Amino acid sequence: MATLLPHLSGSDKPLEFVVFGDCHFNDIDNPDSTILKKIVEEINRKNPDAEFAVNLGDIVVVEKNPVAYDKAIENYLKVIKNLKIPVYHVPGNHDMTNNEQIRKIYENKIGPLYYSVKKNNTLLIFLNSECLDESQIKWLRNQLEKPAKTKIVFIHKPVFPVSPVIPVYSNASDIKIPTQLRKILEEKNVDAVVSGHEHLFYMRKYGKILQVISGGAGAWLLPAPEGGKSMFHYCIVRVEDKKISVEANRINNGDKEKR
Repeated sequence: MATLLPHLSGSDKPLEFVVFGDCHFNDIDNPDSTILKKIVEEINRKNPDAEFAVNLGDIVVVEKNPVAYDKAIENYLKVIKNLKIPVYHVPGNHDMTNNEQIRKIYENKIGPLYYSVKKNNTLLIFLNSECLDESQIKWLRNQLEKPAKTKIVFIHKPVFPVSPVIPVYSNASDIKIPTQLRKILEEKNVDAVVSGHEHLFYMRKYGKILQVISGGAGAWLLPAPEGGKSMFHYCIVRVEDKKISVEANRINNGDKEKR
């Protein structure tokens, strides 16, 4: 049974974990017939060495109604409880609104909005892309001062967006966010940033920063840029002595993938 926010210890041994994003559960989903159910089964069967999983956000797609939101979260939890490793989460734009009741449901049933842990001499930072205010930015800078051989940031919205279909940072204030984040990540020698939001798989290095986009855990798929893939999937990430390798594992789902 999956547990949320376990305590992680530090060492220099290799680290392996899995990531997936954009499940898009709603309040009438059948938990026995979802892409995420197949992902959970695949991870349990194929990735016994994975130490934990990261959900990259947009757990749900019914963020305007607290009753529907709560039911969608419950539908998600019915599926994810079958995962045999711990799960970490970052909130997505569909998981967060200005509604205080919805925020409390998320915090009570999923976990904190941003936090960090350290595992195997790797610093893991989980951000809330939906409220990157000065308080969180200050916290991020302080966290990145911690000693670690490898630093990885998880955030729902990509710092380097690649899809022209879904606007990532649309208004004037939002547009400042990726520029500010890029500068901080570069200054603090972050090795990788892992995100969802764009419903595809894409991996590219920007300077010294490796960005991985994994948004194929159930939402409708987007066309991928050259070098990427439009597919349902999850990723296996391996970290050893600052070397980060990423493998995307495709999940077949018949006609739904042709949308």
